[in-house]
Amino acid sequence: MDLPSYKTPLFGYDFKLTLSKVWEFITGAGKIIFFFSIVIWFFSYIGPKQQPNEVVATNVKLENSYLAKMGRGIEPVIAPLGYDWKMGVGILTSFVAREVFVGTMSTLYSLDDEAPEGKIIDKMRNDTYPNGEKVFSFATGISILFFYAFAMQCVSTLAVVYRETKSWKWTMAQLFGMSGLAYVASLIVYQLFK
Repeated sequence: MDLPSYKTPLFGYDFKLTLSKVWEFITGAGKIIFFFSIVIWFFSYIGPKQQPNEVVATNVKLENSYLAKMGRGIEPVIAPLGYDWKMGVGILTSFVAREVFVGTMSTLYSLDDEAPEGKIIDKMRNDTYPNGEKVFSFATGISILFFYAFAMQCVSTLAVVYRETKSWKWTMAQLFGMSGLAYVASLIVYQLFK
């Protein structure tokens, strides 16, 4: 068997190809992230008990917003994984595209007036539950990694599965099966590292 001769890589071509792929991602996913960041921001400022033109602190608006209500609604389900309501909202919004999770967390933590001034990463690092335990721990980080490794949580993936199988039954079975696997794997990992 003859091997082809070794050729030096064309760095100029590789660089252009890399830049074009990065630009494609920014213009594709960036639009989605930007749009959903605006939607998340909007729903974090309005709530069922808010009066028109009522002036309240930003953290009060966030705590009483529709977004917080939605997150608190699923919090009992995701709490065993080590997630708070903000991460729950992030997971729900990432159903559009996984990249939206980062935009959601960034938006929610930039609206939180109770957190100390500074970078969003510092706000997340210092975030605590009412009992004083940190929200973001090593166990929580590993848990979220496992969740996203197993969850088939992306609308475009569902569309491809449906297009290939031409069956909603298989599409939904795959969605719920992989989401269940992701939940169980995240639960086990969180409980092991907690």
